[in-house]
Amino acid sequence: MNREITIACSISFGCRLISLLIIVALIAGWKNIAIPFELVLQQHNINSWSIFLVIMGSAFLLLNMFAALGLFLIKKWGFISAYAAILFSTIFFSASYLPLVNKIFPASIQYIPLIVNNLIVLSYTVYLHIQFQKKGQPKN
Repeated sequence: MNREITIACSISFGCRLISLLIIVALIAGWKNIAIPFELVLQQHNINSWSIFLVIMGSAFLLLNMFAALGLFLIKKWGFISAYAAILFSTIFFSASYLPLVNKIFPASIQYIPLIVNNLIVLSYTVYLHIQFQKKGQPKN
């Protein structure tokens, strides 16, 4: 009984921690959301490239918001959207979920700690998801 309470508390704490990291990444990466819209507003005509930028900026915002909300509420869709958000943010925006760590390294090698940081966050999210699934299964 005590072990079940400990696992439930660790899942709850871990999900809320990842949710907080996602919100911090959104705040630190506010330019990823704002710049596409600024570029579109500065252009006199809207072309396919500007539409693509707005879609990407909106996807960054929405994926991370859904992931943060879903993980805070500890829902299955929160884990799935967190996987998509972490991969999308890493590949398309080079957004780190531990933003202060990248400031330590020189710009020429910042991509290495970025990938390592986001892999750590992704791995921890997978671990929490596995623990969440184990907790939800009925006992024989």
